[in-house]
Amino acid sequence: MLLPPAAIGHRRRWWGDCPRCSRTGRPLDPDRRARPPRWALWAAYGAVASCWLRILAQYALGFAGPGRLDTAQAASLAVFEVGFVLAGTVLPLSLVHRWGQVFPGWMPLVGRRRVPRLLPLGPACAISVGLLVYFGVGIGQLVGETVHPVAHDGALPLSFLWVAMPAYWLWGLGLGVAALSYHRRTRPPCRACGR
Repeated sequence: MLLPPAAIGHRRRWWGDCPRCSRTGRPLDPDRRARPPRWALWAAYGAVASCWLRILAQYALGFAGPGRLDTAQAASLAVFEVGFVLAGTVLPLSLVHRWGQVFPGWMPLVGRRRVPRLLPLGPACAISVGLLVYFGVGIGQLVGETVHPVAHDGALPLSFLWVAMPAYWLWGLGLGVAALSYHRRTRPPCRACGR
């Protein structure tokens, strides 16, 4: 029970990190802390492109979705689609743009106030981990099914799956990398070392 804290403390002393927060390097100046690094921008825009690649694959391959739906099913499908597009476009971009840290002035009641850190960070981490794990396993199964074909039920064509599953996985990867950048830029400075 005491081994993990002792190991962490030893690592911090050995590498010269701050004994309180374990951060290394110089403190970031406020300007640099506000700007995301280039790799985070690439990751966020890559996540958006992957989401749209998945949407375009659905329509390009002729898989339009379910047929006739009753009102409740159509409403729940519409809510899902709106959430899908928001999680694929607004969420990754909020992690690398200023409006992900400070609410825009035109928003009533919250305009120009700081965005709570966990508001974009929590969903981004959860969605990223979910996409990476679920579609990582799915890609492994898809490789196995492609190498050793079995009776395919025909619900979704393999060509669609070969576009959609890697797109989902890349979306999760880009979202996770952008979330890491957001976490590093928005964390409060350590009181002991100032980093």
